[in-house]
Amino acid sequence: MRIYTDRRKKAAILVDHQDVICMPMEPLTTDYGVCVSVKGSFGSIFLCAVYCQFSNELEPYLRNMDAVLLQANRTPAILGLDANAASPLWHSKLPRNPEGQANYSRGELLSEWMLANGAVALNQPSLVFTFDTYRTRSDIDVTLANYAASMWATFEWRVDEWELSDHNMITVVATPTTTSTVESLAPVPSWNISNARWQLFEREM
Repeated sequence: MRIYTDRRKKAAILVDHQDVICMPMEPLTTDYGVCVSVKGSFGSIFLCAVYCQFSNELEPYLRNMDAVLLQANRTPAILGLDANAASPLWHSKLPRNPEGQANYSRGELLSEWMLANGAVALNQPSLVFTFDTYRTRSDIDVTLANYAASMWATFEWRVDEWELSDHNMITVVATPTTTSTVESLAPVPSWNISNARWQLFEREM
């Protein structure tokens, strides 16, 4: 089993398959997420895991995901997020209320990012919540796919109860829709954005 984590060791990707080649994407593995290029008989895909800590602003995570989609280009990319955000876009079941307002505000920001970047939520309606404790239940976990992934395969998404964690088990099954494998393109330039000065960038723009 191969394990890849972000720099804070808050998010991880576990690969339990001997017949695939994994390459950690170092410029895309930061405090805000981990990304691995996986190649096999199915072609080449990007797998990313992101833990959006509730006490942090969402913006740095979105900028890191910007870099992931830029690097992936036309290669399928699948991103698993503990977004700490709720939205009808990924079938969150709890209605708006004062206690959950922060989750919905974050959900609106993430939804805007998805629409701007052509990313789609793979989540499907379910009676089981993705996050479930004795105090609260919510749907704050999101599985995203870029446009290339949505063209490459069909996806089955489900969430099952799991007593070993306060987050339930999410399973995603990808079935390629073409007989030819997906070829990864030559990598586009990438940058380490962990120390980027975004406020200066916005002023210059």
